[in-house]
Amino acid sequence: MNFINPYSKQRLARGAIFVCRVLLGSLAVISFSSSSHIDRRDTPTAPIPANIATREEFRYGYPGPVVDINAAEAYVSAYDRRTRNPHWSAEYLTKTNLLPNDPQTPPSPENNFSEDPTIPAQFRAGLSSYTGSGYDRGQQTPAGDAKRSQSALDETFVLSNSAPQVGKGFSRDYWASFENFVRDLTKEFDHVYVITGPLYIPTDAPPSGKATVTYQVLYGAGLGIAPISVPTHFHKTILVVKGDTTSPTSSALGLFIMPNAAIDINTPLINFIADIGKVEVSAGVVFFDKVDRASVQRLCDATTCKLNRQ
Repeated sequence: MNFINPYSKQRLARGAIFVCRVLLGSLAVISFSSSSHIDRRDTPTAPIPANIATREEFRYGYPGPVVDINAAEAYVSAYDRRTRNPHWSAEYLTKTNLLPNDPQTPPSPENNFSEDPTIPAQFRAGLSSYTGSGYDRGQQTPAGDAKRSQSALDETFVLSNSAPQVGKGFSRDYWASFENFVRDLTKEFDHVYVITGPLYIPTDAPPSGKATVTYQVLYGAGLGIAPISVPTHFHKTILVVKGDTTSPTSSALGLFIMPNAAIDINTPLINFIADIGKVEVSAGVVFFDKVDRASVQRLCDATTCKLNRQ
């Protein structure tokens, strides 16, 4: 099952992406020795669904899962306690909300990342895990999208909004230019909706129908530091609307997948167009389910999908 839409002209440089009858292999080996014991008293319990609340199986506790929702000023995100990365981060962008609320006192980025105190320590991404790792703290909602106020900007620097990204050639270059492309869409469309997140997928499926997902895990210094998984890829799903949202004159939808690796800045953006339905299977989430995909226009038919630096 090929992720890449036939609309794309080339495959990703790191190989075609498939999820056809994929049998995931061993992802990572983590030591659970007694020396890494974690105090779980600060771990909140998950709300148990009413239809199973009286089941005997859960007399002594319901395991979850728990999804930590962060309703920040400029974005809403869902945190994955297993990988210590966001499941996704959702944004709504316009020409107006990309500008400072008060032009006289624009926010000043201090680039001071911090751990998210709302996440239980047992599952919290730690600053020390990134130290010396060679990876950037890749904001899923970038600071450039949150310049409306100082508080909005500061909220993009919590680690629950970050995932490990290759710096040179990707986070600081191609991906950053891609983020600029998304912001520039507000000059052409009245409403821009964005969902961004990490992926953990094999690069190819051999004839046997089995494949292995391989990724690194970052360990921080000190006992009880939760390891952070390094995504193999990142996706960004974009819905643009012209006119009033209740009766839009036009809309377009597109999804892009990029490998977590250095990408030549001259690589055409359309190379990374992917099929939304197949990506949803891998991500385990549904993007813009209220949109009629049979009638919505493709984003790169509605606008020129090209980075400014190309």
